[in-house]
Amino acid sequence: MQSQQSQIDALKRENADKDAKLAAAQQSAQGRGGSCCHRGSQADALSTSLSSNTGSRRDSQRTVTDIKSTNIGLAQTLSDTKKSISDQLDNPLALRYKGITIHASRLLCV
Repeated sequence: MQSQQSQIDALKRENADKDAKLAAAQQSAQGRGGSCCHRGSQADALSTSLSSNTGSRRDSQRTVTDIKSTNIGLAQTLSDTKKSISDQLDNPLALRYKGITIHASRLLCV
C-alpha cells in the first residue's frame, strides 16, 4: 500500500507541476505584447498544453481510482484472512502433544 501511495503522490506532483507550467504559460501569454499572429500561436500552444494536461489529469484520476479499489480489495482480503487465522487459533481442529493427536471426535497416535 505504501508503494501505491507513493505512486499517487508522484501523480499528484506531476499534475501540480503541469498546472504550474500552464499558469506560467498563461501569465507569459498575457504579459507579452506583439502581433496578432504571435498571440494566436501562443494561444494554440496554450490550448495544446491545456488539452495534454487535461488528458494527463484524467489518466491520473483513473489510476488513483484503480489504486483505491485495489486497496479496498486488499483490505478485505487481509481482514478475512485475519479472521480465519483467529478462528483457527481459538477453535483448533486437533491438539498435538508428544506424538499424540487429539481430534474432537477421536484419538489418534502418530
